[in-house]
Amino acid sequence: DLLREQVLILETLPLGVVHVRDHRIVRVNPRAVELFGWQREEMLGMGTEQVYARPEETAETRRICYATLAQGAVFRGDLLLRRKDGGVFWGRLIGQALDPRQPLGESIWIIDDIDDDKAAEERLRQARAAAAMVLAYIAQGKIEVDARFAEVDAERCSGCRMCNELCPYTAITYDEDEGRSSVQSAVCKACGTCVAACPSGAITAR
Repeated sequence: DLLREQVLILETLPLGVVHVRDHRIVRVNPRAVELFGWQREEMLGMGTEQVYARPEETAETRRICYATLAQGAVFRGDLLLRRKDGGVFWGRLIGQALDPRQPLGESIWIIDDIDDDKAAEERLRQARAAAAMVLAYIAQGKIEVDARFAEVDAERCSGCRMCNELCPYTAITYDEDEGRSSVQSAVCKACGTCVAACPSGAITAR
């Protein structure tokens, strides 16, 4: 029947689902148990403050979350969460109150582990900073560029696409089938941005 089908979907969902009532967990699905590392029985009745990685931010985080729910809106945000073993991970939360008039009553939260996304964002941030520094040095004449173009070592390329994002001349293309980037030598100006930014060290100036 419909109820059994809904329960099956909840139990097999690849995202964590947590049912909260008055700041306490009253129901979790298997993925939520896997994410946090507690047994289901341990999580039931647990205060939600125990899953925050930064206890000092609990009050402010709750204020923002429940202010959103009280408006009948869906809360979306990235929070640093804590596992049973003390490890932390970035979780992307989507939450909604069952009754917006009582946001502290019952709410449903969907949680996704986005550690890999956050790591990629940080690598991209560092790559952009490194590329900006190289371009600034080139502009100041501190680095002389005598190469004609850059070249990607296909064996070392990880397919992260950072070079595609950063190339100021759009001289780098990405092959979806191969999962690798390559430089169009006719367009490349040998500015050195991609060489400095590549986290795999797969790009060299020729």
